[in-house]
Amino acid sequence: MLPPEILDIVFVTLLESRDWDDFRPQYAYHALLLVNHHWHNVAIRHLYHTIAANSHLKSQNLLETLENHPDIAALVRGARLGTLIFKRSQDSAHIHAKIIAKCPNVNKIWVTGCGGFFNTLMGGIKLGTKLEEILLSRSDSEEGSDDLVLCQSRNFVENLPRWPRLGHLSFYGPVLCDESDEFRLRSRLLDPHGWNTEDTFFDSESSTPSSPNQNLRQVRFMENAITFTEHGMLPNLTVLAPCVEALSIHYRNWHAQLHAPYLKTSLGRWSSHLRELYLTSSGGYITSSMPPRRPSIDDVFLQLTALRILDISSFFLLLHTLVRTTAPIERLIFWDHLRTGDIICNELGQYLENEDVLPSLRLLQTRRCNPPKDHPVRNICRLRGVVFNPLTPTQTMGPIEEAMLDLTTRYPTLE
Repeated sequence: MLPPEILDIVFVTLLESRDWDDFRPQYAYHALLLVNHHWHNVAIRHLYHTIAANSHLKSQNLLETLENHPDIAALVRGARLGTLIFKRSQDSAHIHAKIIAKCPNVNKIWVTGCGGFFNTLMGGIKLGTKLEEILLSRSDSEEGSDDLVLCQSRNFVENLPRWPRLGHLSFYGPVLCDESDEFRLRSRLLDPHGWNTEDTFFDSESSTPSSPNQNLRQVRFMENAITFTEHGMLPNLTVLAPCVEALSIHYRNWHAQLHAPYLKTSLGRWSSHLRELYLTSSGGYITSSMPPRRPSIDDVFLQLTALRILDISSFFLLLHTLVRTTAPIERLIFWDHLRTGDIICNELGQYLENEDVLPSLRLLQTRRCNPPKDHPVRNICRLRGVVFNPLTPTQTMGPIEEAMLDLTTRYPTLE
């Protein structure tokens, strides 16, 4: 019989290998509860660590389980709410709100959906909750409409003071909208407990929040997650969450061009705290109504004096500006969408010959650029003790393979 500690590793691997949009219900592994008493004690703790239900019937069954077994409800630390099917959004929102209200110790929540049911979904989360992480994603509308977002930016921002322990925010897809965005909520789909679209958005310039969140340190916008307007999500976050240390944004290029002024304003406000910046874009220039231009942050970048990790595209920052920074950057990943890899590697080599340039650098990766072994930039990095374009054995391994490698190392008799 496998010892319980190995079963622990198996369950941790199963949880970590799941994608952010994987709604696999926890009772898919319920058979493991029946093996023996020792396995039951380990399995039940993991199976209900993160709960999910991807159908109305399964949601009802899960709610009944939590209502009848408060001890199981107390085990829940993460919950996947909402639905990937648009026509189920309203029913799922109400029942998932009841589910989350039964879980007093939940600290991580994934919300997937559309149609403006955010307030209903989050209605079960009480004021002063232990919530530490929120991930929002948008389900596709079966009607093919792009305006069925999850909630308005203003509505989400106004909820932030309710979650004082919140430390991580992630957005996938166009889940939020502003009053002036191209994404509009149709009135017949509005959550009856939602917002009033005539209200004004929080004014970050003239208002001071009564309780800014000092714990919110990581914010991520992926796959066209948001469009930033003057009173949009990101500028208001700089006031409500002044201590953000890690910011990750992946733009579609035309959005980057439109929102560069608000991005620069936000980076300036976070300049003394920001330690990690991931700023990338997809494709090349794709504007037809205006001349191509680069959404440059060159003029504000040198203010980011606390940066330690930088993953950025030349679409936002030119190399000759990057190398002038005084920030203690230890890890640099540079994408160049404008020139060939050979030119970039040659320039990097010339800059890095000066040891006063990026003196704290320990790891350098160049996307779309992999020079030969005898290239000067590799020799310079070697002399400076900088790892250049590393490739580790585990990069080709999945989470299951990594866990099995760890198991065979700890328990050689299992080979």
